[in-house]
Amino acid sequence: MTTITEPGVYYDLDERTYHAQHDWLSWSMAKHLLPPSTPAHFKARIGVREERKRTFDLGKVVHALVLGKGAEFEVVQSLGQDKEPRDATSYDLVSAQKHRDEIYDAGRVPILRTELEQAEAMAASVREHRTANLLLSNGKPEVSLFWVAPETGVKCRARLDWLPDPTPGRRLIVPDVKTARDAHDREFANAAARYRYFGQQRWYLDGIKALGLDPDPAFVFVVLEKEPPHLINVGQFANKVDDDLARIAVDHCRRLFKSCADADFWPGYGDGINEFNLPNWVHYELEELYG
Repeated sequence: MTTITEPGVYYDLDERTYHAQHDWLSWSMAKHLLPPSTPAHFKARIGVREERKRTFDLGKVVHALVLGKGAEFEVVQSLGQDKEPRDATSYDLVSAQKHRDEIYDAGRVPILRTELEQAEAMAASVREHRTANLLLSNGKPEVSLFWVAPETGVKCRARLDWLPDPTPGRRLIVPDVKTARDAHDREFANAAARYRYFGQQRWYLDGIKALGLDPDPAFVFVVLEKEPPHLINVGQFANKVDDDLARIAVDHCRRLFKSCADADFWPGYGDGINEFNLPNWVHYELEELYG
């Protein structure tokens, strides 16, 4: 397997090779250095195979359909009473489970026919959305960035869903496709806080600037709802306070990673006795009831 040794923009690196570059820190790994996770949790995740979940599978298929590149997928088959294969409608049958696992083992993504139809409808909604379609036109999908963070010397990586072709005199706007149960501004902001997407935005912008792709790029999320009518919400975290917090989080992760890696010491919760404190909502609730 190819080993990346030099910073740069890699246009044809396959997903499996990209994820195998453990010497280069990605945001999907770095975020596990943020509380409540610990460096020990981070260390334990290195090289661990991604958890197999149907929600992840749907997202990968949507990405492949929207971007025209990505994970290979296959419709799961099951055996009927006549022992003939047909599209599985669920994973209730052992034959469907067996074929699903065979697809996983072959490095592809298993998908039920109904889920594929859902993914196709979601991808169609992108093409019908003026802004989303424009953002995902005239560019290259699945572009890998490798750079060295100047403040810490940490080797970093990112995999852009889409890198637009440069246009003289125009700012580079890089989109990232997310699937969501609810794409409303508030609900996606909550998801971004929960899954640390805000740090991804800052991490990717750092890479784009470090590699000289654009001195002042923009980053937007193209959020697709999973259920009909598969609405799309295109947006970004532009509030300066939010961006400053993302900057703090990203810098913290890089510094902590460097400190732990240099010492080869990945602490957990410590060896002493810690102080536990009830959350504020418990105080408010008890005071309201009994105060």
